[in-house]
Amino acid sequence: MARSKSLWDSELVASVAFRPQRCRPSKGPWIDSTFEAEDVNLAYRLYKSSAAVKALLIYFHANAELCTDLEGDVQKFFDCGFGAILCPEFRGYAWSEGTPSLRFLYPDCESLMKALPRILAAAEIEADVPIVLHGRSLGTACAIHLACTAPAGGLIIESGVMELLKLPMVMQFAMMMPQLLQALKQEPSPLKPLEELKEVKIPTLVIHGDLDEMSPIEQALAAHRACGSSEKKLVRYPRAGHNDLRLLGKKDYFREIQILCERVVSGTPQVVQAPEAQGWLSALGEFFSSASALKCLPGMRRCFANSAEDVHAETPR
Repeated sequence: MARSKSLWDSELVASVAFRPQRCRPSKGPWIDSTFEAEDVNLAYRLYKSSAAVKALLIYFHANAELCTDLEGDVQKFFDCGFGAILCPEFRGYAWSEGTPSLRFLYPDCESLMKALPRILAAAEIEADVPIVLHGRSLGTACAIHLACTAPAGGLIIESGVMELLKLPMVMQFAMMMPQLLQALKQEPSPLKPLEELKEVKIPTLVIHGDLDEMSPIEQALAAHRACGSSEKKLVRYPRAGHNDLRLLGKKDYFREIQILCERVVSGTPQVVQAPEAQGWLSALGEFFSSASALKCLPGMRRCFANSAEDVHAETPR
């Protein structure tokens, strides 16, 4: 189906929003294959544990990552209770066809859900398995969209991007080309995560680093406020940035994931209070007790740290 072109579809915008990389499907303890979208075949990787699959995690990665990058954390997600992890791919990434485009993020993730019964059947997974949608960075747009349009039991928003035009990188770019920013503001955005979050009613976990230099903490606060779920939780990591949150969060990060997974599988509601702001004494204590950690550079998919200690998340009390 033909779609009308806009400035959002330009190569310039795509070059800022995406960092596509290519790789080939490979053999291993996973399934590498493709599913059909409107006019292209898109890649996916499916990890399946040896245990019974009681829950499925559908994980949408960030704009500088690949569907194969979750390999190092797969067992940790299995330990949280997920028996299978499905990692779909963007256009133009890995072995996907096409060219990356913000305009196609929503229709492509809808195509994924249409293909999901076939994907699960090929992996011998029950079609009615409980689903948790997990999006990181740009991938949160896909997870949020499906959370209000497809059957799912839970939603995870990690280092989420809610308002593209308010990201520091976009603002810096706009200083060089202010006319472009004004023109984009005049056209409807292809992504509307904050609007769609109002329609989300499933349990939702928002995870963000206070030092996120790419998607500031204000984006997470906006997501938590907008979410229409009666079961929503905001977890903040005072010393974490955009690319080292999972590394610094360590056990605490996966404990939060496990709690949500157990909630979805059991169907037992949780009572969650509104998040509290971090006090200056707490922040000062975190500063002096912190160990040095190397931050990730934009575009890198791996993080390293020197004797990084666990970061205690700021959770609702």
